[in-house]
Amino acid sequence: MKAVPINNALVSIALACGLTFGGVAYAYSEASSDERNCTSEREHQHWRHHDKGHHGGPMAKVKKLLKELDLSSEQRQEVRTILEEAKPEFKANLREIRANHHQLHGLIRGNQFDQESIQVTADAQGELARKLTLLGARVHTDIFKVLTDEQRQKAQKLIAQKHERYKMHH
Repeated sequence: MKAVPINNALVSIALACGLTFGGVAYAYSEASSDERNCTSEREHQHWRHHDKGHHGGPMAKVKKLLKELDLSSEQRQEVRTILEEAKPEFKANLREIRANHHQLHGLIRGNQFDQESIQVTADAQGELARKLTLLGARVHTDIFKVLTDEQRQKAQKLIAQKHERYKMHH
């Protein structure tokens, strides 16, 4: 059976953070400096470096996982569809999180301590994180429904190993 290539950007969603928060990496990797609200050349450079990641970044890890799972062309198409449908919501959430983050930084860096404003903004950030967590969990579940029992078990094992390696280095 001929392998169907998956768009690199879509693949990056599938594994980042154990398939749960991959959409954040995907949406953010596609965002321009303006969409990220970079306020300086230094911040822009930081995100360009961050996007590249370590050892090939999340893209290399995703490709490795998907290759090890040996998805059929039908499974690849289903995963692509799931990710494409979630992409606008991920990007919208990410824009809100980024804007809220900048607002919070502005409040913290100010000359006056405004506990009420900081509390409201921090609460909003928590709500945005909750929405993103739910979206990521939904995408994770939808992708895992596409996998066979054997592929699910193998994916869970690979993700657990990745987390163990991460814990050892951090």
